[in-house]
Amino acid sequence: MIRIVRTPGALCDLEGLTLTSALDLAVTQEMVDRFVAVSGDRQWIHTDTRRAARELADGATIVPGGLLVALLPRLVQHAYRVERFSKAVTAEYRQVRFRHPLPTGSSIRATVAIRSAVKSSAFVTVKSACRVTQAQTGACILTAGMTDVYFD
Repeated sequence: MIRIVRTPGALCDLEGLTLTSALDLAVTQEMVDRFVAVSGDRQWIHTDTRRAARELADGATIVPGGLLVALLPRLVQHAYRVERFSKAVTAEYRQVRFRHPLPTGSSIRATVAIRSAVKSSAFVTVKSACRVTQAQTGACILTAGMTDVYFD
C-alpha cells in the first residue's frame, strides 16, 4: 500500500520507516529495447533474444543496469507519495550496486527505507536506502541510496 502524505513537511513523520512499493513492475523486452535505443547500450545480452535463449542461464536477455536505476523513481512513488508540493527533484544516487542480473520479462518491486527527512524553510530533503528485488524469486537485484528534495 502506498503511504500518502499531504505535504513535504509530513515526510519527516516517515523517518525510520521501511516502506514496500505497491507496484510489481514487469520489465519487458520492449522497455529494454526502447532504453537501448536511447542509451546506446547495445550489448547482445540486452538485445539478442535468440542468442540469450541459447547462451544465458535464464534463457532471456538481461535488463541493463541503467534502466533499473531509471525505474527507481517510479518504484519509490509507489512506496510513498506527497500530495501537495511545488516541485521535486532527485538530487543524488549513491552507492548504486548491481547485485544480481535480472532476466527480461521478470517483475521487480522495491523497499524504501527512509533514513532521514530534514525540513528547511523552503524544502524537505529525504535520504533513503532502496532495495530492488525480483518479485518472482526475491533475489536482490539492486541497492542504492537516493536523495530527493521536495519543495513546498
